[in-house]
Amino acid sequence: MKKLICLIIGTLLLSGCQPVLKGIEEVVDSKIKTSPKTEITEEKPEITEEKPEITEEKPTILEEKKEITDRLTNEDFYRANHYFSRLNETGMSTYQEGVTTHEELLNLAYWLYVGEGGEVNHELLNETYYDVIPYDNFNEQISLYFDHELEKKGSATWGFQEDNYYQPALECGFLSSNFTQVDRVFEIEEDRFLVEGTIYRFDPAMVDYSYFEYLQPKSTWQPAMDSELIGNMVAVLKPAAQGERLVIESYETNYFAPEYSDVVSDVE
Repeated sequence: MKKLICLIIGTLLLSGCQPVLKGIEEVVDSKIKTSPKTEITEEKPEITEEKPEITEEKPTILEEKKEITDRLTNEDFYRANHYFSRLNETGMSTYQEGVTTHEELLNLAYWLYVGEGGEVNHELLNETYYDVIPYDNFNEQISLYFDHELEKKGSATWGFQEDNYYQPALECGFLSSNFTQVDRVFEIEEDRFLVEGTIYRFDPAMVDYSYFEYLQPKSTWQPAMDSELIGNMVAVLKPAAQGERLVIESYETNYFAPEYSDVVSDVE
């Protein structure tokens, strides 16, 4: 629990999915009985009697999970909502440790970086303007979420030179309108957690309420605050290899409306 609080407080201050939730294991216990030999010196083959296989079903991690939602304060929920909403804003739909590609991580790092107001340098090369961002800035964004260090190399759409990533300049202006509400948190084993949430959209033209007000727990919203449910998400968190913090092991979203899935695909 201590490390969970470290995620939703400490980590934020610095700023498909197939979770490992299976496991029925069969245990077979068979004994062999040998028939006695007769007095005749000629040996007969051993006769064994097999007992039927006995299987013991062990509970899955899902069955063992312990809900700890009621231990979180409204401030904890706000910070967790902010943490996962940043992935939502960028159009990140899934992450699986060891599966998500270098290209996908670079695209995510870019939108996380510019979404936080990070400075983007520009350089004219062959009559084309490029966005140029230092490696350390990209790697810092990724390390907030995953136990992964970016490789110092380019990809299909990103170049890499002199510790900088670069690609043809993009227009980055957008208003955040999608956000995540964390609904339930479970401890599935020591220092490993399952987080379930729902994804909403609000109309940014509603000037009475800001994006950050929608990150407050839904139970605290004003009656006039309105939003549309567009999907849900599930994430598994684990301790990072280094440092007292949690990172995402797997993350998956499911959008109900096709138009939102199309938007996510375009961003990726």
